[in-house]
Amino acid sequence: MTPEEIKILNDCCRIAGVDASKIRAENPMSKKGSTASLLQAAAAEFHNKRQVVDLHREY
Repeated sequence: MTPEEIKILNDCCRIAGVDASKIRAENPMSKKGSTASLLQAAAAEFHNKRQVVDLHREY
């Protein structure tokens, strides 16, 4: 994972309430299980918020 992807994963852990020290630096979208589901939902939320911020920057 790139440093930017790791930062996003860390942010997703914070959003989901997951201890980032307990996970591997891997794409959560390729995983299954309850922790992966939490991270996937957080990633979707983070992505949506990021798109909104990017849209506001364009105008």
